[in-house]
Amino acid sequence: MKKILTIVCYCLVFNSINAQEKTDIIKQLNKDWLAQVKFDNGYMNINIALQMWNVESLKYPQGDFAPRYDLFIRRGRFGVNGKIASKLTYGTTFSYDGIGKDVFTVSQGGALNNDDKFNFVLRDGFLLYNSSRALNITMGYFRPRLGKEAIYSSWFCISQEKSLPNNQPRVHVVGRLIGRETGINIGGILKVNKSTNFLYDVGIFDNNSPLITGNDSLKSVLKTARLTLMFGDPEMNDYSLVYYQSGYGKRKGISFAINASHQGQTSIFKQNMFYGADLQLNYGPLDLILEQDWMYRENRVGSSQSIKTIDKVNSAKIAWNFIQKNNTIIQPTIMYSTESPDNLYTNQNPFTKSTKQDVFDVGINWLINKDRLKLGLHYVKGQIDTNFNKPYSYVNGSIQFML
Repeated sequence: MKKILTIVCYCLVFNSINAQEKTDIIKQLNKDWLAQVKFDNGYMNINIALQMWNVESLKYPQGDFAPRYDLFIRRGRFGVNGKIASKLTYGTTFSYDGIGKDVFTVSQGGALNNDDKFNFVLRDGFLLYNSSRALNITMGYFRPRLGKEAIYSSWFCISQEKSLPNNQPRVHVVGRLIGRETGINIGGILKVNKSTNFLYDVGIFDNNSPLITGNDSLKSVLKTARLTLMFGDPEMNDYSLVYYQSGYGKRKGISFAINASHQGQTSIFKQNMFYGADLQLNYGPLDLILEQDWMYRENRVGSSQSIKTIDKVNSAKIAWNFIQKNNTIIQPTIMYSTESPDNLYTNQNPFTKSTKQDVFDVGINWLINKDRLKLGLHYVKGQIDTNFNKPYSYVNGSIQFML
């Protein structure tokens, strides 16, 4: 009954607000609001973002419980970005996630929190020197340019939650689920011809997570590279660290990308690699995103022996953008994603902790001001094979706001 009431209430919200398209409410919400402080040589934007989730947990991987409702902050962000000189920009962001989450609430991956979180942690901190469209240098604490889902912000997804290529590749490469590390990246956009652009990124990062370096002095740097060929409308006209999964019904272009990383010896492995390919098609109302990644590691076993493993992860997302008369967008979406540990192991790779799992997400988003103000209603189901081999599922009505 609670699930039905949740769905009915959310549909009423969608309908009642959209029915006011002839009023000034939608026009006001469609405006490009901005909190900005200007200086003689630049400016500073104040950024605030919030994702509120209304989750009705239906099935639990840990056992049979009654459906349970929970309202909590899935993600929260506070930060600043701006320009301090004509060619020098910066960004700093802090996060507060999972606040108010019930201990029994099911989330993607089927995991439970022991309690709600009150961590306020650095998410990004970097300087970006823009020499030209073709040459940009980023320095600081940020995401290595690897994997489409892993470098996308959670705020610009067409699915309600990010797919599985967001998780294990980050842990595999940098040892942190947030996927950040200190380093330097050189990137830019080269124009091949009128309808073709080439986006490149190469970087060096100083990995220091204990999951990567272990507990002795043996250490090596992480080297990364990502190459993207964009046909038609490019994903971005000027180089940026921010990507958008949706074309919002406007872009007519397709992007093909390959990426790879390599790190040499540490006390955990003899070498560690990531390689993958992805495609993004935004053509009018259609959004399509495909990704396949492989994670290779030569794991140390004792002082001289090793075991080589390759874990795999993939995802497919599709959405259709119905642009309304009031410039809002109704966006039905579907996402399916899987993760598979090396063939030597049935459920979980004991070295990398990659786990056999899958997730399916179907729902609808209402983009009032693109992704800056968005409502979503989604049904999610999946299965993760670790200690428990049971499916999980939930219904989630979400609200996303970005300043």
